[in-house]
Amino acid sequence: MKKKVLALFLLLGLAVTGVTGGVAPATGEPQVMELSLRQAVDLALKHNPQTELNRLSILKAKVALDEAKSTAKKIEDAEDFLGATYETAQARYVAPRAAEMGVKLAELGATFQENLLKFNVESSYYGVLKAEAGLANARASLDRAREQLRLAQAGYEAGTLAKAEVMGAQVLVAAAEAEVTAAVNAREVALMKLNKALGQDLQQQVRVTDRFAFQPAEFKLEEVLAATRENDPGLAAAMEQVAVQEVKFAQAKRFYTPNVYAYRNAEYDLEEARVKLAGKERDLEFSVRQASLNLQAAAEAYRVLEQNVEVARENLRVANLKLEAGVGTRIEAQRAAEDLQKMEANMLGAIYDYNLAKAMLQYRIFAGGDQSASGQTSAGTGDGSW
Repeated sequence: MKKKVLALFLLLGLAVTGVTGGVAPATGEPQVMELSLRQAVDLALKHNPQTELNRLSILKAKVALDEAKSTAKKIEDAEDFLGATYETAQARYVAPRAAEMGVKLAELGATFQENLLKFNVESSYYGVLKAEAGLANARASLDRAREQLRLAQAGYEAGTLAKAEVMGAQVLVAAAEAEVTAAVNAREVALMKLNKALGQDLQQQVRVTDRFAFQPAEFKLEEVLAATRENDPGLAAAMEQVAVQEVKFAQAKRFYTPNVYAYRNAEYDLEEARVKLAGKERDLEFSVRQASLNLQAAAEAYRVLEQNVEVARENLRVANLKLEAGVGTRIEAQRAAEDLQKMEANMLGAIYDYNLAKAMLQYRIFAGGDQSASGQTSAGTGDGSW
């Protein structure tokens, strides 16, 4: 009897287990990743292999510095017996200074690459927000086109509008539907760009949680200029090159007179480095001031467009009322709808441009400028018009 009861409990246990497994959620459905802008940046930094490459670059530069110092010490000891030459002086004084430059540029380059990644993620994130807002506007335009079709059909049935008005409204609906399709595709492309910036699968489903809104920010131009001059790798490379050439020229003066080729070459190398430094400083200041002006222009454009959108909405409302009353035409209502759609699109562009300019100043990434030590920096701006 006890065995029968035990067997019954075992069967009940298996039955409950089977039922529980049957109601488990399906795992084949794509998982949607919800991300704020801050989370997106942190995720990109975590997945980005450049972080480890930057660390190794700094370590290698420090090894090169240790090696240069060791060689300089050996040459110093040997000079007591063999004497000094221009070549040994360069190995003793110039090479260690150049190695110090390598360490500094590696460290600044790592910071710049991190800021560049943050900027690219923000640009891609704003691109998704803009695309989603554009899709919402396209769907709203489709709703307005359908409403105009309804009004045109009502007017035709009442005998106040011709059949051509209905046909024109139908064409407008078809065009609006095509624009919705294009907006859906634009959003998919924007999501792929974001996934690429995050370093994950391009088909990963992502839901951005931040709002696409105008959020004013203030930057003190002189503070941005000072911080950029201190941390920009391109400018630092030019400054360090001047310092290295100064050491080299000092050694040339120790061993040669101005009529010797080595002396003149060292002198011209120093002059060339100083000219390039002045150009870098001028270009960098231009880029910072231009980004600041872009920020101001985008803010002003948004404020103007915000008012224009309200006017366009009111014009469309009046045009639809006139069409419904039979005292207006579908063409008038269509033009009013197109004006509103254009204003809404321009306002989205202004918000995107403002956020992009704000990120440029925040991370000190300036389009069109050469900010890398090697002159190979690519600061992508997404869909911005900079």
